[in-house]
Amino acid sequence: MVGELLEEYPKKIEDHYVIIRFSKIEQILGTKIHREKVKEILKALDIQVLNEIQNGLEISVPAYRADVTREIDVIEEILRIYGYNKIDAPQKISFTPIKLSAQDQDELENNWARTLQSLGFNEVMNNSLTSVKDETDAVKLLNPLSNDLAFMRKSLLEGLLQNAIYNINRKNQDIKFFEFGKIYHKREKYEERKQLAILVTGREVAENWLQPKSATSFYNLKAYVKVLLEKLAIEYKEVALADERFSDALAYEAEGKTLVRIGKVAPQMLKDFDIDQECFYAEIELEFAQELRSKNELKFKDIPKFNKIRRDLALLIDKNVNYQDLYQTAKKNKSPYIKNINLFDVYEGKNLPEGKKSYAMSFELLNEEKTLEEKEIASVMDSLIKSFQKEFNAELRG
Repeated sequence: MVGELLEEYPKKIEDHYVIIRFSKIEQILGTKIHREKVKEILKALDIQVLNEIQNGLEISVPAYRADVTREIDVIEEILRIYGYNKIDAPQKISFTPIKLSAQDQDELENNWARTLQSLGFNEVMNNSLTSVKDETDAVKLLNPLSNDLAFMRKSLLEGLLQNAIYNINRKNQDIKFFEFGKIYHKREKYEERKQLAILVTGREVAENWLQPKSATSFYNLKAYVKVLLEKLAIEYKEVALADERFSDALAYEAEGKTLVRIGKVAPQMLKDFDIDQECFYAEIELEFAQELRSKNELKFKDIPKFNKIRRDLALLIDKNVNYQDLYQTAKKNKSPYIKNINLFDVYEGKNLPEGKKSYAMSFELLNEEKTLEEKEIASVMDSLIKSFQKEFNAELRG
């Protein structure tokens, strides 16, 4: 059996006592409402006027209106009933512009966003909740809405690939996307990091009769990343990177920590998203970038008075040797004249011995105090050639 309904009410909940000022109403709303109209609105809201005081009212707000306990709450309710459309917009708006300092990460993000937009990129925003194939280090929700939204994302790549296939299926194959977002891991403790992720795929330049078709490449993405890093005024080095998300990849390191990961997306990942065109992806650690940026000051120096000298080398090497190996060997050269190293051609195919490939590299040499003499240039190039021959058994082509 069910007995009588018992209600225990040891202490009555009192109505809210509030004082409102007509001058405050005018200040907040920017317009004057007739006092009788104010009292009419309060009556319609079941708010009792207890007493009229000088330039205001003492009122009692019903206890069930738990969201109306202060003067500003009552003014908001008056405005809601009076009508937002009846309030005229001010003819003049005053504000104080704020310039964010170099210590502010938002300023860095805004700067990078504007730079990427000027290069033809579009910004995307993806859900932090997702599903994962590998639950290692993953952060799982206690009460997920569904199996598809059961984990916090471990990487921004999957979201960008989903954006890419959505566009590709709608005949937009030429894609430049970037996203600012956080990733989450559970290792010894929970980790949360913010990154800038960049994805490019398709053609670098839209199809037109003036230019031949040009597929975007790893080097296009690398150039975009370098444009962003130039704004940090920092020193970093390239190192080889092993990451299952990439088929070929490298990392940029500063102060012994990884700042950037960049590479060609692995075929298996593309297959998982039904993408049949090459994609290139980079991610930059935002907090670390801001930390490095705050330590450095961008400095300018005079344009060199003497011209740079360029020399090229075409090297025949084993297929298992990559450009990163050659680059690091060249960087070890003690010559102060080497200012820039670049790979401008890779060839594998006919007319080459089995198991070999050809790398064409350029070297820019400069002495800032005088014009380089030919014997000085020859000395530097001979030293590079000997290093490549010793380390990789390289042969000169042509």
